[in-house]
Amino acid sequence: MNFAQLVDELSELLGMELSIDKNRAVRFVLDRTIKMQLEFHSFKEAFCLIIPLEQLHQGMRREEVLKAALKSNHTFRPKGGHFGYVEKKGYLVLFSYIPISIATTKIVFDEMVLLSQQARAWLEAFSSGQSAPQGAFEEKNLPRTSLFNAFEKK
Repeated sequence: MNFAQLVDELSELLGMELSIDKNRAVRFVLDRTIKMQLEFHSFKEAFCLIIPLEQLHQGMRREEVLKAALKSNHTFRPKGGHFGYVEKKGYLVLFSYIPISIATTKIVFDEMVLLSQQARAWLEAFSSGQSAPQGAFEEKNLPRTSLFNAFEKK
């Protein structure tokens, strides 16, 4: 599946006009609040979904939010995205790569739903002054891994 085919099929599935812009990305809004961007990254051979969450200004709040995002990244999720920080614009983003080898419209759509649910929880937490959603790190159904355990001798 190529990027143009994916965009066409998602456009039909979502019932909205999606088009690839001059930067070879597709931007759209879900549920009037979640801004999402879809790109094709040839260097990773993957589609990338990106949701900008909040612009973080320098200070204690930014440090707290970034710590919470890093802690969330520590929770291994094969699906559901990871957090990153775009320093140039000062934005915390939630993103997910979907390899072309497994990508179908349904898989991309399902990942969009999962990302938007996660983004909504974080945005609600930010709007109430919290650094992360309540219980964000206690999800029992997600296996936990640690980088520090990766190199232990057996």
